Amino acid sequence: MPDPTFSAFLRELPVFPEELMDNSKPMVAALRERGMLKDITFADVLKELRARPLPEEEMVACLQWWISTSQQDPTGINDIRRELLAAAVLTVGSPDNGDERIIPLEGIQTFLNPRNAVVPTDGPLPSHLLPISVSRKFELIQLQKSLQWRELTVLEWVQHIVDPAVYTGKNEFNIVESPAWADRVLQVLGRCWPTLSKVNQTSIIGLLDKLACVPTSVGMKAPSEAYFSNADIFRDLPVVNLPSGAQIKGNLEKVLADLGVRKHVDLQVIFNR
Repeated sequence: MPDPTFSAFLRELPVFPEELMDNSKPMVAALRERGMLKDITFADVLKELRARPLPEEEMVACLQWWISTSQQDPTGINDIRRELLAAAVLTVGSPDNGDERIIPLEGIQTFLNPRNAVVPTDGPLPSHLLPISVSRKFELIQLQKSLQWRELTVLEWVQHIVDPAVYTGKNEFNIVESPAWADRVLQVLGRCWPTLSKVNQTSIIGLLDKLACVPTSVGMKAPSEAYFSNADIFRDLPVVNLPSGAQIKGNLEKVLADLGVRKHVDLQVIFNR
């Protein structure tokens, strides 16, 4: 039987033509009575999801149907949701442009909050993140309650961008070789640092304090090898020098200090000079 709830994403299911319904009511009633015309079921949805990946527009319609269904009948919802996500595969991009990606929804765990996002969306993002072009079509509470996904944290983002398998693959986003990208990362941390828990701050410090991720006057340096400008008594120390020209003050200064950027020159350095 035709059902507008499913028509936007069940493209291969044989459905009685809706335009014939009004003039075929006796026949339709007879066919339904004999079990030859049936209502669309969850099994029909799973069959199509297992048969083909859905493009963004169809996947949005599918998830909207699921959110509505799960809110109406929460009975046994966890098992059914697992079945749905195990079957659903999203395709984004275009094979013609060479940017097509196939994304099994089973691997999705997080989403970005567009109203609160500080994470750059043009840089590397974790594979467990729902594409932003899909997540922006939903209320975030719907993704949390009906799909059990959660908001991506800044810590998770930092863990991703400092993974050597991620940052060594693209020079543009190489945090130890691209001063411009390192600058953006530090400024993101500056904007959100006061809102992070001490535990998350400590974890981020542990991820960055050994990496040469601070742009300085003499190249990229580890935080403990860099100095604030007021410490440069010799005029040739590696002083923090952000390509953006951002002033080192406020929360940005606090982040750099917490990472280990030096405010003073050690006595031994002075003696050596």
